[in-house]
Amino acid sequence: MPTFDELKQQYMFSGGGITTHPNSKVEGLIFDSADRKEYFPTLRDEINRAGVEFIYVTGWWLDPTFTLDPTGGATLADLLKAKSAAGVDVRVLGWVMSPEVLRHPQVQRIAGDILNLNSDTMCFVRGLRAEPTLASKACLNILSHPVGAVHMKMVVIGGGGQAVGFTGGIDLESQR
Repeated sequence: MPTFDELKQQYMFSGGGITTHPNSKVEGLIFDSADRKEYFPTLRDEINRAGVEFIYVTGWWLDPTFTLDPTGGATLADLLKAKSAAGVDVRVLGWVMSPEVLRHPQVQRIAGDILNLNSDTMCFVRGLRAEPTLASKACLNILSHPVGAVHMKMVVIGGGGQAVGFTGGIDLESQR
């Protein structure tokens, strides 16, 4: 059985080099408001790149009205539905706090914003599931520690033997 230090060395980033597969590239960015303006169009361009075979999304706050285009245009939900209908393997996992936790009286007293966030994410996933090809590929994750949240925000897009991943603290919504 490996020790904690062995597992930490193997799986946790410590600020040193990042182990990658051959021919992969890792770019580390710290996002500010200027980077955010580049991030979403870059993500949109990757989703729309020719030869995309799969798009996998996990998110904490998924806004059904959100667009990756700073000048407007199709919502992310509509873009994902169109890609799925065209044969791209699209899968979405949106986190929401479990109903059992949300119904607890102590949570009800302090939950205000989390209820709106959960509502947005549930509406996003429900909208995706209206597309028949996404009916079983857009899901809600209610599994986590009862007083915690799954904050993973990640998109992996690939095809033709290549994949690109986007991860970090940027929700797929326009107000944060």
